Amino acid sequence: MLKEDNIHGVGFHLELYCYECSYERLKNLDFLSDLFIKFFESTGNKKIKAPYIFKHENMQNLEKDGISGTLLFNGSLLTIHTFPGKKIAFIGFFSTISFDPAYVEDYMKKAFEAKKCELKDMF
Repeated sequence: MLKEDNIHGVGFHLELYCYECSYERLKNLDFLSDLFIKFFESTGNKKIKAPYIFKHENMQNLEKDGISGTLLFNGSLLTIHTFPGKKIAFIGFFSTISFDPAYVEDYMKKAFEAKKCELKDMF
């Protein structure tokens, strides 16, 4: 668990990169919408609005196609960017409720069926 004094009592943030993920999950809008809601509920946050999720397409480089989304909760934010062509997902999570970074990593690894995840920054 992080301690509140690490962020001057405001909140906690992490960035997570997941590699060799399930292609089908990375490109599925319904899966990602459910993932946003279920993940937030599992952390004890309360939903404010539905997730905002959209496909991004790059006609010159299909490996850059994917889905991006965000969801705001009471004092918290989750962003996910997927790149099915590269089998990668990037996740950013901020919460005013303390959380265990290993929990977030494990949850997302299982959700995306990733072979490897890496915490990039945490503060």
